[in-house]
Amino acid sequence: MITNIQKQEVVLLLNAEKDRLGSYAKVAKKVGVSDATISLLVNNNWDQITEEMWLRVANAIGYRPEGWQVVQTTNSSIVQSAAKRAK
Repeated sequence: MITNIQKQEVVLLLNAEKDRLGSYAKVAKKVGVSDATISLLVNNNWDQITEEMWLRVANAIGYRPEGWQVVQTTNSSIVQSAAKRAK
């Protein structure tokens, strides 16, 4: 799940890309989303943006979060369960 801090980092990258390319329309074209989507993101109207769209934009803009990313898998569930039992 993408956090609000990560969303802010993505927005910073979108703004930097706008400065580089000259407009949000060019950013939208590069990212492969509508101008309206970019507008919602940079104007903090985040409730209208799905998790999938955040991840799509983040990936397209080159966002790579720092640190570990935990993904729930069958094996991670087994390890977490074992760790809880070991306490």
